[in-house]
Amino acid sequence: RLDQLYQEYALCHQMKQTNPFDNNENKADVLSTSIGLYYDTIDRSSIECCITSGLYPMVLSLDKVVEAYGKILVPLCLYDFDFMALEALLCARDRLAMCLSSTEYGESKDGMLNEFEASGFLVCWRWLLKGIKAFGKSLKIILIRDSAKELTQLWVRFEMDVST
Repeated sequence: RLDQLYQEYALCHQMKQTNPFDNNENKADVLSTSIGLYYDTIDRSSIECCITSGLYPMVLSLDKVVEAYGKILVPLCLYDFDFMALEALLCARDRLAMCLSSTEYGESKDGMLNEFEASGFLVCWRWLLKGIKAFGKSLKIILIRDSAKELTQLWVRFEMDVST
C-alpha cells in the first residue's frame, strides 16, 4: 500500500509541473491525465472522455475519508468496526489506481484523446463500488454512534464524487 501511495505522490508532483502530452509521443496513462486535468496542466478541451476529469478527485476524496476515519478510530479504540471492509475498500482503490496508471489513452483521428481500454477499469470500478458499499454500512454505524461531523461531511462529498 505504501508503494502505491508513493507512486501516486510522485506522479502527482510531476503532473503539477508538466503536461505529459507536450512531448512528441502524445501518450499518457489515464491516471496521469486525470491528475493533469485536476491541476490544470492539461487542456480540458483535448480530452473527450467525460469520466477522466473525475477519477483523480474521487480517489483523493476517498483518501480524505480514510484519513478522517483514522483520526476518529484510533482515539476511540473501536474494536467492533469491520476492518475487513476497510481493507477491501483500500485494496479496490489501489487496484483501480494501478489499472488507471497502466492504461494508456488512445488518440482518435482528429488528434483528440478520447478512448482507453475500459475492460480493466470496469472490473476495478465494480470492486470499488462493492468496497464502498460494505465500508459505508460499517461507517454509518460510527457516524450515528459518535456523531463525527467532519467524517460525515467527507463521506457525503465522496459519495457525490462517486455518483458523478
